[in-house]
Amino acid sequence: MGELEIAWVDAEVEKEDEKLILNPPSSTPPLHRPILVGDLKLADFKQFLENEGFQVEFAVGALQCGGNITLRKIVGSSQKGSTGSQHIVIQGALCEDYYKIRKLLYSKFYLL
Repeated sequence: MGELEIAWVDAEVEKEDEKLILNPPSSTPPLHRPILVGDLKLADFKQFLENEGFQVEFAVGALQCGGNITLRKIVGSSQKGSTGSQHIVIQGALCEDYYKIRKLLYSKFYLL
């Protein structure tokens, strides 16, 4: 994101002398689910994983990693002028490769 920083802000807004004031919330705010910001192209990620030593191939619109791990990109419907939401689903046995691939996947995004 270059020089920009993005963060959650939990506050109550108050207007005072035509200025908006952010006050601490009066109650505990809900937890925020992590959001990954970026765009992943499965073909590029396939090449990246291969460069990291994984055996990867495309199968039915998903990446099969070593036979145990599957990555699938799910694109939500978008409104006019919007890119829509995208979800990356990782399925497989919780093994060393799963955690390595997940870490490599997260390295391709900004985490909020």
